[in-house]
Amino acid sequence: MEPPTGEPGDLPGPAAPFVLERRDPATGAWRAADLRIATDAKPAHLYTGGAALAPDAVRTERYRLRATATGPTGSSPLVVYAIDADAAEGTAADFEHPGHVSLPLTTRRLV
Repeated sequence: MEPPTGEPGDLPGPAAPFVLERRDPATGAWRAADLRIATDAKPAHLYTGGAALAPDAVRTERYRLRATATGPTGSSPLVVYAIDADAAEGTAADFEHPGHVSLPLTTRRLV
């Protein structure tokens, strides 16, 4: 995701202003997942794990994103990428990241 733009008077937030979790379909438990800030790019060939998905197949993955109480406020796009964890080093970006979607995200402080 891009870092939130912030609002006048905001103080810098903590090192981890958001918590991303993935739902384990087998147990229903929420487990911590990596959330990468735009300036923290990682080449796709360095990702491991994942599960194969046949062409034209569909799978639903559930994630939840929570802002911490002292995190920054503002608006930012949250871009979700599909990553090919089997991509070889040097693979063209279009094949490493076969799909993505950009979602609007706004965080406000409730008082």
